[in-house]
Amino acid sequence: MKQAYQKVSLIACVALINWSSPETSGDSPRKQKINFYGTLYICTNAKSYEVENISISNICKLISVYETPCKKEIQENKLQLPQDPRKGIVTRLDLSEIAEINVPMPTNVYTFQKNSHIINFIEIEVVSNNPEHTKRQYLIETTRKIMCDEINTAGPIEKEVPMQAFTRLVIKGYQDRDLVERERKRTLKNQRNKKIEQESTPTTEESAPNKDQAE
Repeated sequence: MKQAYQKVSLIACVALINWSSPETSGDSPRKQKINFYGTLYICTNAKSYEVENISISNICKLISVYETPCKKEIQENKLQLPQDPRKGIVTRLDLSEIAEINVPMPTNVYTFQKNSHIINFIEIEVVSNNPEHTKRQYLIETTRKIMCDEINTAGPIEKEVPMQAFTRLVIKGYQDRDLVERERKRTLKNQRNKKIEQESTPTTEESAPNKDQAE
């Protein structure tokens, strides 16, 4: 009896894991508190999309990127990195400080290999949103993705775009979702109050005295 009970419990646990794993994969774009919006240019079909809810693998702040190797090392090793970039200088970026992210050479994939473990990187150009539009080159893992929603009148269309699949991401601005929602509710409240006030205010005809009654 005890063995049968343990077997049923084991089956129930396996079923629970199988049902819950798709929900905890983390691949689906999350609605960020700050809504970044802009234009995404795709290299595979030369199309562009107006997008919002932009993030890099569901991250908007403290996005880790790494120093690019010197050209001599790349020419000698043919995109093979002699050292793991993650062990060197790490720069952490915030989308609020970025005007553009460009991928100048989407087909150039840098590889670092240690024993059987392989990590791939791609070079990106980051343009700051300061007046000088400062440009910096970094490496980032190819496992990262641009996550966003294509703006569509029928409703947002979720997109996951690999780093090698786009050439340019222009960030036009951002909004605080909570602030926008509060403004929306305030506008609706003001509209309702105005309508109630208009309905309760008598018209000119209603407020004018009746001629027969006056006589």
